[in-house]
Amino acid sequence: MSNVKEGGCLCGAVRYKIDAEPEVVAHCHCGVCRRSAGAPVQTWLVLPRSNFHITKGELKIYNSSPKGERKFCGDCGTQIVFQTSENPEKLDVSVSSLDEPESMVPSCHVGTEGRLSFMTSLGADLQVAS
Repeated sequence: MSNVKEGGCLCGAVRYKIDAEPEVVAHCHCGVCRRSAGAPVQTWLVLPRSNFHITKGELKIYNSSPKGERKFCGDCGTQIVFQTSENPEKLDVSVSSLDEPESMVPSCHVGTEGRLSFMTSLGADLQVAS
């Protein structure tokens, strides 16, 4: 299997590729991720910033919290990246924006303090990351 994976936004204005396997794939339950995704959980893959490449279009930036910014398509709003000021050399890339999201299997849950009560069965076999 090739390390190169591609993805993009809903409308096709933004495309990207990643050329490394992720360090981790995690379901995030925090309130900021939930609200920004409009979903009860957001799934991210984490990799070095140097392994993420925009191949078409450009991302808009929204400072979603004092410690991070979200990057998204300015046309359709698809969230592509989260970047934290605490670790600027890493990027979280939205698994849902991948062309083949099934290739990224989550290994843990993060932000579980914000987990919605009806989400208790989601990936119950996964570990909670500290």
